[in-house]
This record gives sequence, C-alpha cells and structure tokens, in this order.
Amino acid sequence: MLSSFSQNAILAKIKAMYGKRITPAQYNDMLHKLSIPELASYLKNNTHYRDVMESVNTATIHRGQLETIIKKDLYQSILRLGRYLPGKREQYMQFFVGQLEIEQLVMCVGQFDLEGETELVSDIPGFLIPLLSFDVMALATVETPRQLLSLLEGGPYYKTVEPFVQSENKEFDVAGCTRALRQQYYDNLFAGIDSEYKGRTRQEMRDIISTNVELFNITNIYRLKVFFHYEPEKIRPLLIKNPGSRISERFMEALIQAPDGDRFTQLISQSKYKNYFDQNDFLYIEYHTSYIKYNLNRRHISFATKAPTAFLAFLILGGIEGENLTHIIEGIRYGVAPEDIQKLLII
Repeated sequence: MLSSFSQNAILAKIKAMYGKRITPAQYNDMLHKLSIPELASYLKNNTHYRDVMESVNTATIHRGQLETIIKKDLYQSILRLGRYLPGKREQYMQFFVGQLEIEQLVMCVGQFDLEGETELVSDIPGFLIPLLSFDVMALATVETPRQLLSLLEGGPYYKTVEPFVQSENKEFDVAGCTRALRQQYYDNLFAGIDSEYKGRTRQEMRDIISTNVELFNITNIYRLKVFFHYEPEKIRPLLIKNPGSRISERFMEALIQAPDGDRFTQLISQSKYKNYFDQNDFLYIEYHTSYIKYNLNRRHISFATKAPTAFLAFLILGGIEGENLTHIIEGIRYGVAPEDIQKLLII
C-alpha cells in the first residue's frame, strides 16, 4: 500500500502531464500549417511531443508516420504512469492493453464481412507487443474465423469467439462477435474495479467506464438506425449491457424506437446530455459523444483526489487529443479549409 504522500505525488504527476496538453492556441496554429512536414516541425518544437520526436526528421515525414508517433507518445506516457500507481499494475494495463486488443480483434473480425482480399495492418509499436495476450503479427495473416479461433486458443478471448465459429450451418455473425468481445472487455473492467478499489474511487472509476459504455450504445443506436436502417429488434442484441447506466431503460428504448435520426436527436437533446446536443446544430454523432467524454473526464482529472481516477481520465483525454491531431493531419493532407477542420476538434 502506498503512503498518502506517494499517492499525492503520483496524482500531481498525472495532473502535470495533463497540463502539458495541446492548448487551443496551439491547435489554431496547427490548423494553418500547409504541409505534414510543417505540422510535424511545429509539434516537435512547440509541444510535449518534442521528446518522442527528438530523432525524427520532420522534413521527410509522412502522414502515417506522424500518426503513429502521436499514438506512441500516449502509449509511453501510460506505461510510465502504470509503474507507479497503487494496486496491481495489471489492472491499470487492462484499461489500456485490453482496449488495444479489442480494437485489433474487432478490425480482424470486421474483415470477415468484406468481399475480396483485405489486409490488416497493425500500428501497435513493438514495445507493446509483449503485453498482448495473442500474437498481433500473426493476426494480420488471419483470413477465416477458424484461423482466428486457432490463434486465440489458450487465451482470454477464445471462449468468447468460439460459439460464433462453431455454429453449425450458420454464417459467421460479425456484429454479434464484435459485440461479445466488447462486452467481455467492459465486464472485465468493472470486475477489476470492484475487486481493487473501494468507496469514492471505485464509484468514480465505475462512472467513467459506465459513461463510456452508455455513449457507445447511443452512438451505435444512431448509426445502426440512420446508416443501416436496422429495426429495433436487430439493434437491441448489439448493445453493451451496462448495469451502471444513468440513462433509464425506458429512455434507451425510446431511442431504439425513434423512427429516424431527427427524432433521435430531438430525444437526446432533451436528456441529461442536453447541454451537448443541439438538434439545430448537429454535426455527427461521434463528435457529440466525444465532446461529452472530454468534458466529463476533464472534470474528473481536475477534481480527482486519488491517482486511479486521474489515470483513467488521462487515458481517455489523451486519446481525444490524438483524435484531434489526426483530424488536423488528415485535413492538411487533403487540403481541407482550416475552419472546416476546426469544427471537428474537441477543445
């Protein structure tokens, strides 16, 4: 058990690292860069990315390399913090490594729904590969569900994927398998939090994860309804179970039953999230749900009194910063006007 002094020191470290985040003024500067090398040079010389970019030749860098470097910076920060946090290190890594594993598996499973040859390219840095429970390099060669199951044998995801592969005379259920993998991830997080933490820290961490699940479900309902025209009976089985949700089952059912996107946004703009949804100024669903996560986790990290809560908020906020920078990189690459890129940023 760490002393209160040690925990306070770790908490101060997390808040100090968050204090070095990209500022609105820096985002504005980057919006007006004319090329990827020019943007990379700015990041190297003016932001907290200077250390990870110390040996990078910004004059020759391309889009994919820069996006990988940005992710690498967050990964390294999380691993550094994980060494000093109280409790079992494996629990903190589950928040992070589990997310990486699920992202890779979901991408692999998604390929089974595509026609023709596809190629899964992992952008996970080499220093993280030993932390994963399966061979991510071998995952890139998987072409069939049975090959995936064979790769996962002996690991934590085998029993989750197995029923979808063993179903006799049935087409592989990509959506169902994807949902089951995500459910396993969140169930593990909740179980870990309940076993490792008590009192206010436990409740704060559960609130953060539960809100993530809630927003994932809201996003999924909207996308399945608007883009794929799913009927309610097809939407319900694809949602993540979330016993800690602060949105009632009745309201969630109303969203599922909404006849179209307009009615959906009208309902959500009348919910507890009304400050983040304006029916008359709706951009796209992921923007609004990310904006909610940004504001809630910024509040958590600002007022946190325990390191575990601050760490979890830092992980989520760091991911949002990475998404912002990816929008800028993509915008510059494809010649999008600065004012149009700015609309996509969560600041």
